Amino acid sequence: PARGASVCRRHPPELRDHIWLPCGQVVIKREIGVKKDQYFIDRKSATKNEVMALLETAGFSRSNPYNIVPQGKVNNLATATDRKRLELCMEVAGTQLYDEKRAESWATMQASNDRMAKIKEMLTEAERKLQDLSAEKDELDKFSSLDRRRKIAEYTYYDKELHKAKAELDKMDSKRGADKTDAKKAAEEEAETEMKVKDAERSQKTLAGDVALAHAECRSRSAEQKELLGMVAKLEMMVKQ
Repeated sequence: PARGASVCRRHPPELRDHIWLPCGQVVIKREIGVKKDQYFIDRKSATKNEVMALLETAGFSRSNPYNIVPQGKVNNLATATDRKRLELCMEVAGTQLYDEKRAESWATMQASNDRMAKIKEMLTEAERKLQDLSAEKDELDKFSSLDRRRKIAEYTYYDKELHKAKAELDKMDSKRGADKTDAKKAAEEEAETEMKVKDAERSQKTLAGDVALAHAECRSRSAEQKELLGMVAKLEMMVKQ
């Protein structure tokens, strides 16, 4: 089971003006259980640091153990030496806490100064790098300008060569077309010549047949002529007898 402890304290009006308090009194409660250790300020959940800050603001501090003085220490405090009483007064007044806070603040300020020095070094290094980057940027701009001019020159040259190649290609296409026309015409003339040759060969064969017939007829006529001449010669001899 959880166990709880609470502290209730009423604050005067002048203290309430310097610290946050919802009413004339504040209730701090702590519940401790097997699995929890929880703080409450006026029934609202709070952290341990918030509770400690509220107590220190109200005058309760770990460094000042004399908010509640046990019975055994009253006689010791009454019979203490002047030096001990001075030390006690300084401790109760918070001088020791002030010195501790001052030392902490000084250490924090020194750490801040160290961080500022490092930041200044980093800023100096960053400015140097920015200058280097600016110089590199100028060089890059110059390079980009020259590279752009180079690309324009290359494009102009390649475009000119492309137009020249296209003109040569068109010329070759025209010549190829003319060659095709001439080849077609030559093929037609060749076909016509072949037809004429074939006709001539057929005519030659026909003429050869006619010549052969004429030779045969001539030979036949020559034989007949010889036979007639023989008959005429015989008749003339018969007439002479």
